[in-house]
Amino acid sequence: YSAGGNIRVYGRMHSSPGAAWAAGIAIVGGTEILSGTGKINLIGETTTAGGTDADGTMEFNAWGGTVNLTSLSTASDAILIEGLQVGSGAAEYGIWGGNDGTSITAPGGVIIRADHISHGLDATISTSGQIVLEPQGTAFRTSAASTNFVPKFGGDDDLRFAGNPTGLRVGSASNSNTIDIVASSTLNLPTEFIGNGFYISNGVKLTNTAAGADFVFKSKTLIDMADGNSTTFTDIQTNN
Repeated sequence: YSAGGNIRVYGRMHSSPGAAWAAGIAIVGGTEILSGTGKINLIGETTTAGGTDADGTMEFNAWGGTVNLTSLSTASDAILIEGLQVGSGAAEYGIWGGNDGTSITAPGGVIIRADHISHGLDATISTSGQIVLEPQGTAFRTSAASTNFVPKFGGDDDLRFAGNPTGLRVGSASNSNTIDIVASSTLNLPTEFIGNGFYISNGVKLTNTAAGADFVFKSKTLIDMADGNSTTFTDIQTNN
């Protein structure tokens, strides 16, 4: 707890976990991090590929219950969650959610920054600022060995959004991986995707219910939309 000072938590996963579960930071059920008007910065790190059990830079709500991260800061990085993978190899899950019941709340912005973010993060973000999911470097992905990021929103194990966010950005200009959209989503905020390319699967329906808001796709190469998908966005932007 803090009455207004910033809170920063740093953890590093054991370099040789073997058959044991391991994480840079394990945020167990029952955890509350309340920073008052200060900011929250969580940094989980791995230095090896891990072992044969579940492992990654950070696990939310390990062993179940509820987790509450709350900042009253209005800064664009009021809550900054970072997963760092250094050294050789990649851990299995990156940043992931072990169970539902995680709440991340701030009037300012919420940033999740890691090359590897599991689409099973299973958390609700409530903010009146911008939400950002972006890589630390260039290899944005949802599994250890993949070369793509697969965003999923609104489902039981996915990220969910509440409050009145000003926008959502997925990816960054540094992202050299594709973004693959394989599931339908309905969002209520301006949404921007930035990737090396896009693949939108057959039957996907993307709906934005926010007045005047679009889905904007910024691609360095291509946007491949399979037959049978449906969108309500009115603007596609590319870098070419």
